[in-house]
Amino acid sequence: MKLKQIELKNFRNYEDLKLDFHPNLNIFLGQNAQGKTNILEAIHFLALTRSHRTSHDKELICWSGQEMKVSGLVEKAHATVPLEVQLSSKGRIAKANHLKENRLADYIGQLKILMFAPENLELVKGSPATRRRFMDIELGQIHAVYLYDSMRYNRALKERNAYLKFDQAKIDKNFLTVLDEQLAEHGNKIMFERKTFIEKLEIHAKKIHEQLTHGLETLKITYNQNVKTDFSKELLSRQDHD
Repeated sequence: MKLKQIELKNFRNYEDLKLDFHPNLNIFLGQNAQGKTNILEAIHFLALTRSHRTSHDKELICWSGQEMKVSGLVEKAHATVPLEVQLSSKGRIAKANHLKENRLADYIGQLKILMFAPENLELVKGSPATRRRFMDIELGQIHAVYLYDSMRYNRALKERNAYLKFDQAKIDKNFLTVLDEQLAEHGNKIMFERKTFIEKLEIHAKKIHEQLTHGLETLKITYNQNVKTDFSKELLSRQDHD
């Protein structure tokens, strides 16, 4: 899978830009604040329908426009597929092969990317939440089911937290158990996929690290789960405390 071409319309400082990429390596050179990072951000937006730099969509639209569009051509095994993501005050619209996706989640994975920027040093120095987010982004592009489980888990967690804010005397334990069962179902799947991801990552990273250190060091990557037992049992044990 390769990105052959990208076109920006009213994205950041680019009112109209079209680039054709070399199939192997591309380097962007320019003075500070000329828009080099904006091009990388546009690729990220085309792949994941959102920016890696801001959660405020308005910042992505050029000052002279009311909406913006990022489109591209992705070379896959058997065909070249046109992709397009539009952003306006009405929200996002994503298209693959000129067909609009009903859900953005169905679009994710059409273009798979691995973003590495200065802030990614937080993967080593930062909190576990940063590393979990990194795994979620990569796994969501590879496995549509993982993205589905993540969305359902977060939805159930949000609903559970909101429900626990009610008067404790009015809490329905049966309803709380239903929410916990949903969390357990999707949470166990998420933890399994994360563990498998880390195990596969360690195999490749270990080989590269040994080459860089001439075999003097051995790299070890582990996934330490907060939940040591079955997730459903953990949630049930917390109900009385909640």
